[in-house]
Amino acid sequence: DTHEPLIDEATFELAQKRIATRHRPTKCAEIDIFSGLVSYIDITDRLLKRRRPVKKGLGNMYKKAVALLISLAFTLMACVLCVRELDAMGLCSEPVQSLRLRLKELEAEWTGKAEAVKEDGEKGLGIADVAVSGQRTVAFLVVEQQYMYDLSDTDLEVLLRIVEAEAGNEDEDGKLLVANVVLNRLNSESFPDTVAGVVFQKEKGVSQFSPVSNGSYYRVKVSEETVNAVERALMGEDISQGALYFVARKYADSRKVEWFDRNLTYLFVHGGHEFFK
Repeated sequence: DTHEPLIDEATFELAQKRIATRHRPTKCAEIDIFSGLVSYIDITDRLLKRRRPVKKGLGNMYKKAVALLISLAFTLMACVLCVRELDAMGLCSEPVQSLRLRLKELEAEWTGKAEAVKEDGEKGLGIADVAVSGQRTVAFLVVEQQYMYDLSDTDLEVLLRIVEAEAGNEDEDGKLLVANVVLNRLNSESFPDTVAGVVFQKEKGVSQFSPVSNGSYYRVKVSEETVNAVERALMGEDISQGALYFVARKYADSRKVEWFDRNLTYLFVHGGHEFFK
């Protein structure tokens, strides 16, 4: 066989080298989609005696583009998490400042009345004692005692937000009831001992309050009516009959509703919520 060689020796050696080092699929069946293309262009260039400036640039461009997209995705995720964390921390928002000021004014008023009544030898109205939990016991002119909750700014912000998110379309009593349930859980040994702990608690990876899981908790704007309802709850007004749970039967998952009916004691319905304990 004495015909002239189809390719020169240098091109033949390059082809052999490419074959020996070509990419093969991994155990996960992954392969670089540009690997065969780059080899083909490289060998064809040698055959046609041409140079293409992009022959080795395609793979690098691809890798850089993927790396940039991954970096942007992680950056965006970090930004979202930071915003949510700062939002949850409640850095003394306007509703918190407003409610905090009103509670201080109310406490000053009660203290003044208590001192005045004490001078007359009658039972006073004001801060009577501090419980072991740190909550302040308020003695009213009526015979029973109620609780005044001294919450941190973070817990106060969380309470305002969850009430707005869960009962934004309810009347003021409906908002008060949601606040009552959260505070009832705060007083129960079966739940965390902070409002934030109660609201962000998860059971088997599932959030206890749906606005936390669907994100509406982070988007709400607290209304004046919600501030009033939370103020009533912090003053000790409780119309919940000890409820620890509530559900909007119309919108809830049927399996969750069945669990409520099967395992809890039904109390009453108010607006769109049914309350249980």
